[in-house]
Amino acid sequence: MSPYQSSLNSSLGLRHPVRSWIPLSTHRVAERLHTLPANHNPRPRRAARRRLLWLLPEGSKLGFPAATESGDRYDRAIELVDFIERYDAAWNAQDVEAIVAMHTPEMVFENHTRGVRAEGVEAVRALLIETFAAQPDLRFRGRRRYVGPDFLVSEWTATATDQDGRPIEWDGIDVFPFRDGLIARKDVYSSSHSPRIIE
Repeated sequence: MSPYQSSLNSSLGLRHPVRSWIPLSTHRVAERLHTLPANHNPRPRRAARRRLLWLLPEGSKLGFPAATESGDRYDRAIELVDFIERYDAAWNAQDVEAIVAMHTPEMVFENHTRGVRAEGVEAVRALLIETFAAQPDLRFRGRRRYVGPDFLVSEWTATATDQDGRPIEWDGIDVFPFRDGLIARKDVYSSSHSPRIIE
């Protein structure tokens, strides 16, 4: 790990260190992190440094918005991350109505690994009820989030029990486009077809 990557990990307080996939100019990200507007509350800033990676729209650099951007994108990123944390909590509580309420009325839920698609409130509600009935101990643990102006990508690890009673886990990502402050779609890609047995 380079000194620049070490600097970024330290500045962001990342639990899972950023390694080889970070661009070479990571020192610029760490520098930009410390140029956030002075009027930002330090508590959410520290929380964001621990849990948020901001993917700039240009797609070439990772970092937080600079002071010249007035912090609007930073505030939006915090809002999206907080929203998804509440969403994850609803999934772990298997609260169907809370999950549905966080989507737009014309929501689309598509699990590309399982080949399952549901569109609209009633179809998504039925799919959730079926999923939770089949896996009452299904739980998710977030790993990383990538945030844009109107989308969020979440990396996670899921745990459950298979048909033989063995504890299993698998990894995946959710892609969330947002519209009017709610999730418009949930696209799921995972390794659920080949889960790991937890010893």
